[in-house]
Amino acid sequence: DLVASLLGVAPRVAVGERSLVWGDARGLHGGQLADAMRRVASDYGFDDVRAGVALTPVAAEVAATRSETPLLVVPVGKDRSFIAPYPLAVLSPPEPLAALVKGLGIETVGAFAELDAESIEIRLGADGVRLWQRARADDERFLFKTPLRALPSASIEGVEYGLKDPERLQFVINSLAAPVCT
Repeated sequence: DLVASLLGVAPRVAVGERSLVWGDARGLHGGQLADAMRRVASDYGFDDVRAGVALTPVAAEVAATRSETPLLVVPVGKDRSFIAPYPLAVLSPPEPLAALVKGLGIETVGAFAELDAESIEIRLGADGVRLWQRARADDERFLFKTPLRALPSASIEGVEYGLKDPERLQFVINSLAAPVCT
C-alpha cells in the first residue's frame, strides 16, 4: 500500500536492499519530491523517515542513512566531496574486502578514493575496483531503467472504392491523364 501511495507523488518507485525506498526524480525537483514522499510515509505511520537527494545513488543513500536531518540535498557536483569524510563502511563493502582495506590502514571513503586504480586492481581485484568507483561517486547502478518507447509505426489498409457515377469516373480519368499528357 505504501509503494502504491508513493506512486501518487513519484513517477517511479523501487524498494531496494535494507528497506530503502528509491524515488526517480529525473526531470523533477528532487527536494520537493523527497519531501512529498516523506509525508506519504509518515501518513502510513513511519515516524523516522529520512531522505537524501543526489545525482548518484551512493551519495543519496549516504545522505538518507547517515544524516541527522530529515531531508538532505547534496549540491550538484559535490557527491564525491560529500561522501569523502564518512567511514568506508557506508559503502557496504563485502566482509573479506573490508578486512583487506582495513589492513591497508584506510578508514574513510575519501582516503580510499584517492588511491589509483592500478593499485586497487592489483591488491583488491575487481570487487575492490567497483568499491573504489563508488568511493569516487562513480556509481553506475541504475535503479530505474529508461522506459522503452514504442517505435513509430504505420499501416495501410486497402479500401475498395467503387464508382457508380460516370461523371465522377471521367473526372478521375482526366485528373490522372492531365499530368501524363503534359
